[in-house]
Amino acid sequence: MTNPPNTSNYLLKGVRLPEWIRTEFGISELADISVLNGKIQHIGASSSQTSQLPIWDVKGALALP
Repeated sequence: MTNPPNTSNYLLKGVRLPEWIRTEFGISELADISVLNGKIQHIGASSSQTSQLPIWDVKGALALP
């Protein structure tokens, strides 16, 4: 896992979420979570697309609400 970006805007890449959250958002495996100004803005399936946000690749680490 890489170190977190030194900013309140970033993309959490490759997050493992509990099944009930993945089901709610239609995600089958890992997720990407966009954080803007310290607040979650978007949760979606992990992709290889580039982001304008600094990326924190958590490599499948479990994230709990």
